Amino acid sequence: MVSRRNFFTIMILISVMIFMFMFVSVIKQEFNKFDLNENGADDLNMEELQAGHEEIQETLQSVDAVQGTVIYLTGDTESPVDHVVENWGEYTKQAVKTRTTLSGLSYWKDKLPNTVIVNGEGLTLEGDGKILAEFAERGVTVIFATMPDSKVIGQSQTLCDLMGITVVYSDGVWMNGMHLFPGLLIGTEAIYEAENGNRNREDEDFHVPWYMVGEGTKTYMMGTVDESEFDDQFMPAILWRNSVGEGNVFCVNGDYMKQDSGVGLLTAFMAETDSYCVYPVVNAQNLVLANYGGFSDENDEALGALYNQNEVSFFRDTVWPTITAVNEWTAAKISMMAAPQMEYRQGETPKEEMLVYYLRLLKEGGGEAGLTARRRSDISLGEKLERDKLYWESEAADYEIRSLFLDDSEEIDTATAQLPNLRTVVSLSEGDSPIGYFDEKLTIQRATSQGMEYEFLDDFANKSYETALGYACIVLDMDQAAYPEEGQEWEIFAKKVTSNLSTHWNAYKGFAQTTISESDARIRSFLALTFSSDREGDVIRLHVDGLTDKAYFVLKLHGEYPAETTDVPYEDLGDGFYLLEISAPDTQIEVERDERFIR
Repeated sequence: MVSRRNFFTIMILISVMIFMFMFVSVIKQEFNKFDLNENGADDLNMEELQAGHEEIQETLQSVDAVQGTVIYLTGDTESPVDHVVENWGEYTKQAVKTRTTLSGLSYWKDKLPNTVIVNGEGLTLEGDGKILAEFAERGVTVIFATMPDSKVIGQSQTLCDLMGITVVYSDGVWMNGMHLFPGLLIGTEAIYEAENGNRNREDEDFHVPWYMVGEGTKTYMMGTVDESEFDDQFMPAILWRNSVGEGNVFCVNGDYMKQDSGVGLLTAFMAETDSYCVYPVVNAQNLVLANYGGFSDENDEALGALYNQNEVSFFRDTVWPTITAVNEWTAAKISMMAAPQMEYRQGETPKEEMLVYYLRLLKEGGGEAGLTARRRSDISLGEKLERDKLYWESEAADYEIRSLFLDDSEEIDTATAQLPNLRTVVSLSEGDSPIGYFDEKLTIQRATSQGMEYEFLDDFANKSYETALGYACIVLDMDQAAYPEEGQEWEIFAKKVTSNLSTHWNAYKGFAQTTISESDARIRSFLALTFSSDREGDVIRLHVDGLTDKAYFVLKLHGEYPAETTDVPYEDLGDGFYLLEISAPDTQIEVERDERFIR
């Protein structure tokens, strides 16, 4: 039996505990300003950053000299490679001059370009081949972004010697797979195999000319075929480097430079040409839930039949817990592009308090909310956004809508008219630029991956984006959850997404997890800065113009690592890549030799 004194003591303790829990909850709710969008850098002068970016581009375009520039040698017809090279020049702050021939290039014998990028499709390189060979002999980096026809190469000893090709064994071979060796791209090595080992499938990425390369070359990615009489050194070369005189010649056997992720290969090749390479990156990893429903019961019949839940409860009690579990494993920040409605039927409106509910959860996880432009009913974007704004203002009037998921870029004028605080647009569509300015005010951030599918080209592209920009934008289209098709039920969707997010992005943990607005602020700063670097002995000097608060650079070293005496904060990204955090215009990085490394 409990004595009266003990009973009162127990009751007092219980009361104190209840009060403490209630007090913590009240304090948390009071000071957690969920109804304010605090993501992004409000103190950034966006007009100044935009002006800085424009000034850099005008300066690069006005460069007339050959010396120290990048020459892009291409044919007369437009190619996807054109845009990749253009974007790469913008990101690395290099002047790129396009030419259809090197013949007649003024002063080239006395003043050499730094790099020549060759789009070999449709080019015979007659005459230009000899100039490229002389350039390479004198230290110019030559990059074959695409190769001339294999028959053209086979008939030209000049091109074979330049590329390090000993034998054109076949004009076309179906490969079983490819092996990407470590060191070229951030994200370590990978082995890509054709589906079910079927060499005859319609995936043209596994069908290439078979080039054998010889001494003086370094292979970064090779194909594998069922030819047991050949050792690995004779397998089809996909990515390789040939040493010619004082220069290097890089070759890409395939269409990998035709996707916007090709900027990563150009950056990686340049990082292989010297004892060090330092270049700016965005340093932003985004997880975007596009078209996130659960605010209204529009597809209850279908969801009820599948899950015995209406749409609001399905998203609240099933979808969100799964996503946040992935969020905890990956430490990602969630950017939720809300779809208050999709069908906009007569008399139906979103549920009260649901926006507040999600804003609280997002705030606790460091995430943010924006809107989506997608709709399933015959309603204009202007009318849709007008109705969404009425709901938003009634629930969280002070929360600024700064981001929008947009399927059709032609609707951007309507979007900006309705959303005056809009800063950035997220898009699934393939475009000319993974990141950049959409117009004078807005930036655009394109998806680098859709979390449900992750094939070998997705992985290769992801490595390339991370290498060039330190950037990833994983977009999960939650419209598939609200309106599931056969074979895409939530259990299947969630299993694939969970597997992909918790495995394939482990190699990039050194980069920062950001919301889409934080990423936007970093993109603006990245595009507005310029830099220069040099090296004296064991000290690398980096100078940055246009520094706002912090900037991020990747440093690539070969057989060296940052010394303990270096006071620059950095992350080891593996394979000789280091992420630097720069907060001063002038920085010095001291490096030490790794005696175990033999280059």
